[in-house]
Amino acid sequence: MTKYQNLDWTGAAWENDWRYLYNYDANNLLVTYYYTEWTGSLWENITRSDYVYNASNNVISVTTFGWFGTQWINTQRNIYTWTNGFQVNFITQLWNGSDWQNTSQGTFTYDKNNNRTVESYQTWDGAAWENYYRYLYNYVLLTGIENNSEILSDYKLHQNYPNPFNPSTKINFIIPTSVFVSLKVYDAIGNEVATLINSEKPAGSYEIIFDASSVTGGLSSGVYFYRITAGKFIETKKLLLMK
Repeated sequence: MTKYQNLDWTGAAWENDWRYLYNYDANNLLVTYYYTEWTGSLWENITRSDYVYNASNNVISVTTFGWFGTQWINTQRNIYTWTNGFQVNFITQLWNGSDWQNTSQGTFTYDKNNNRTVESYQTWDGAAWENYYRYLYNYVLLTGIENNSEILSDYKLHQNYPNPFNPSTKINFIIPTSVFVSLKVYDAIGNEVATLINSEKPAGSYEIIFDASSVTGGLSSGVYFYRITAGKFIETKKLLLMK
């Protein structure tokens, strides 16, 4: 695909809205894409992303630019590290006007069968990396569906630890199959205060760190609830923030 375009119906005709333009190299690898918006008379540049690959055709960097007046300016860069064909790290950086500054990173480990077992995510505090959250994956070797049926049908949401907590606590859960997972935190009257997960996840055991101090506006001491929705599995548990 070289172009993806959106048009709006005005009631009388289709009118341009926005579009993506894609450029590929001789190996059919995406090297650049542009996002542009229609101004009413012409297409205006908004963002551009450039891709760089290693000799194995694994992407090693994606640099995003914003269009300012008449030139492209750095905005964000992702750097990827690969070992034996598997991604083991990525770092996200933002442009501060003169240099790239770290913002977050992810580190991945694998077992002897090349299954991803741990995803660890950290944020940059200006001087060092701080742990943010982590996913743990467990795999079951199927030798007979009948013998493993109970294991594969076991959804589980664990009680957070520590509880009470301040300012962070760990929430663990297990899903036996790939499913869309929503994990959210609510206050005592049902207002959503944080979304921890809202995406498709493969089967496995997960550990998420909820940091109350990272919530915009802050949270006061008191009772909160965290709820997981994974397919038809829904469960809610209580946690207590004590400052």
